Amino acid sequence: MSDVLRLVDEESGAPVTNPLERALRGNTVIELGNHAVIRRQDGATIAIRDTAAPIRSGDGRIQGGVLVFQDESERRSLMQRLAWQAERDYLTGLWNRRTMEDRLGAALRSVHQEARHFIFCYIDLDRFKLVNDTCGHRAGDALLQRLTAIMARRVEGEHHYLARLGGDEFGLLFVDSTLTAALEHIQGLRDEIGRFRFEWDDKVFRLGVSFGVTELHSGMIDIGEILAQADTACYHAKSLGGNAIQVYEKTHPALQKINDEMQWVGAITKAFEAHRFVLYRQQKVALSPQGKAGACNGVEASGAAHSPDGEVRHYEILLRLRGEDGAIISPGEFLPAAERYGLAPSFDRWVIRNFFAYLDTHPQDEACYALNLSGRSLSDPGTAEFILEEIDQYHFNPSRISFEVTETAAIDSLDACERLILALKSRGIQFALDDFGKGQSSFGYLKRLPVAYLKIDGDFVRGMSYDREKLAIVKAMHTLGHELGKQTIAEQVETESELDCLKSMGVDFVQGYLLHRPAPLPED
Repeated sequence: MSDVLRLVDEESGAPVTNPLERALRGNTVIELGNHAVIRRQDGATIAIRDTAAPIRSGDGRIQGGVLVFQDESERRSLMQRLAWQAERDYLTGLWNRRTMEDRLGAALRSVHQEARHFIFCYIDLDRFKLVNDTCGHRAGDALLQRLTAIMARRVEGEHHYLARLGGDEFGLLFVDSTLTAALEHIQGLRDEIGRFRFEWDDKVFRLGVSFGVTELHSGMIDIGEILAQADTACYHAKSLGGNAIQVYEKTHPALQKINDEMQWVGAITKAFEAHRFVLYRQQKVALSPQGKAGACNGVEASGAAHSPDGEVRHYEILLRLRGEDGAIISPGEFLPAAERYGLAPSFDRWVIRNFFAYLDTHPQDEACYALNLSGRSLSDPGTAEFILEEIDQYHFNPSRISFEVTETAAIDSLDACERLILALKSRGIQFALDDFGKGQSSFGYLKRLPVAYLKIDGDFVRGMSYDREKLAIVKAMHTLGHELGKQTIAEQVETESELDCLKSMGVDFVQGYLLHRPAPLPED
């Protein structure tokens, strides 16, 4: 039998004891495991499933045996492919996120039980989106495959595990390694990627890569903490300009700030569910004759829109969060986290929907209002349609509404911003350029954006009464705005001397705690 039926273990290559001999010897049925193969005389192997059993006479005496086996090649190949797909990333062939999380879990248990050393590195490509946007996703896929090949060559061996976590993000686990040795390896990987050039359709791209590194230790509770620390460090590395390596340190001020932002994500979700967001408003006081003229985006208003001296009131809508203890939390606490984690458009839509509902139920309030739009909402092609659909649901004059967008966001999404302004301008809605002066590009973009207001950034307004450079900058921005036919708004006015300076130069509106502190929208 052993000459005819040469059985070996597929994984180890070791000979397998003949199952029929074992069945006869033990007077029982024998089944081979899932790794048995027949080795033919030409060396080829066939995967089989095998059963051996004794043949007994009526009185129970063994008279012989029977061996039954089936060709398992196709089924076993399918199972191997399914197992591979469950563990591997389809595009790059690397381990996938689920497998990396399993290995991190095993590594953390080893740290707790055996005091072994593991280093985890979060890898994020810099400027990858540029390739996708310029050349399409096929080029992006090709780039990922080539970069994967570079990284895989450097991390071969049983002491490194490289996985694609999603998109252009990767994870690298160092097994039984010191932090110093891991950092040397990471620096070599960064340098090699830095030398790489990606060519596609006569275009050449040079990419950097950011690394966030953390060392597993016994104080860690779960893999979520490992991933969060590495992600935080990587985010800081990108904020330094990219192509950097950052090791997580709990006491690092910048990393602590990012950590705080991450904690806000869960708190924001709970606050939405508990309806703890509220709308406030802050008045913009008109200084110039044009601002006091009584028109809102060029449309006359009446009634409660006027102050005692007959001027139309102008307000900015502000978002506040009511904490679980009832205290009001300013947006500076939670909006950075919302911006970073893509939640800002949800805030924008919530504010628009709820404020439009307020206007519909408070017809006696005919003041003019400005609402803020984030950069992500600017670049979202569905924003204009959403705003117009919300307007059509209610009964108020949309000409009383304006939107404020930051100068930086407008420049980053110039085409989208221009389309949005033009789409809403047809309904009488105007735009203001917020934080004007903070951007670092030329003023050429102002010719393209038909905004009605320039809102001078508060960093220049504060202290302008004694800082000649700030005074000159504010005066220049105001003069530029008027030359371009736009009204000017100065924000964060906090002293009488600053107000006097703004009055003397003819700024149209001022806004700040000196004149009006933010207050909730009136209920009646």
